[in-house]
Amino acid sequence: MQPELVPLVGPVPACDKACRVLHDEGYHTMTWSDGPGTIYSDHQHDHDECLWVLGGRMDFTIGGIVYSVGAGDRLRLRRGTVHAARVVGNETCYYLIGQR
Repeated sequence: MQPELVPLVGPVPACDKACRVLHDEGYHTMTWSDGPGTIYSDHQHDHDECLWVLGGRMDFTIGGIVYSVGAGDRLRLRRGTVHAARVVGNETCYYLIGQR
C-alpha cells in the first residue's frame, strides 16, 4: 500500500475535532510539534501511522517521492514504510500522530 496524502477540505480542524476523527478511525493519538529545520532521517514504525498537520508544513520523503503536507493535510503510512521528514519554512509545525 502506497502512502496516502489526504489534502485539506474546508477549514483546518481544531485539535479536539481532529483527535475525534482519528479515534473514530481506530488510532491512538498524541500531539507533537517540531521547530523550524527539524529533520528526521529514514526510519520506519511497527504500526500504521496517520500524521495530521494542524499548523506549519512538513515534507516527507518516501521512496524518493516528496509529500508536502501543510496545515489541514493528513498523511497515512502503513507499518514498515521507510520515511524521512523535515519541517519546511520558518514556522513550528504542529501535528497529531495517530497510531494503530
